[in-house]
Amino acid sequence: LARQIALYAIPICLGGIVMPILQIADTFTMPHLLRLDGLNDAQAMAALGVYSRAQPLVQSVAMIASALSVALVPAIAEARQRGSRLAVRLQAEMSIRVTLYIGLAASIGLAVLAHPVNTMLYKNGEGTAVFAITAFTAVFSTLNIVAGGLLQGLGHAGLPARNLLLAAGLKIALNVVLLPQWGL
Repeated sequence: LARQIALYAIPICLGGIVMPILQIADTFTMPHLLRLDGLNDAQAMAALGVYSRAQPLVQSVAMIASALSVALVPAIAEARQRGSRLAVRLQAEMSIRVTLYIGLAASIGLAVLAHPVNTMLYKNGEGTAVFAITAFTAVFSTLNIVAGGLLQGLGHAGLPARNLLLAAGLKIALNVVLLPQWGL
């Protein structure tokens, strides 16, 4: 029983730490790539700090999606157990739709307010364009979290963890290709 619980719990836990894993990918790749672009260690770390300014706000939006996901998993699993494909489909569609609205509204709001929020929190507007672009990751983060909850409720607990590993690999590859061309 303990082995079964561990086999189910480990992928769920991995799926729940998407944002920190992707930030770790940035932490390990970006300073190195920025140094290759001619920045010294202090400048590379300062640039990473500017790049990371919007992350706490994006994570706050993701926490809302996590709350929705926690409620979603048992509801989907229960409907699946009953054999009610219609209930599963309706709950999944409603969850994705609500999550999309929340994520889009948060992304647009953070992007539009990037300069005043950046200045209020960090005392200057440095990196406001990066802040605004990063704000749009909120919609993808929320959709990822709720989709992971849906997959777990449908009995596919390993898929969110696999997708996380694929996303981390893609993030690293895109950092290597795009950061030297576009900078932050």
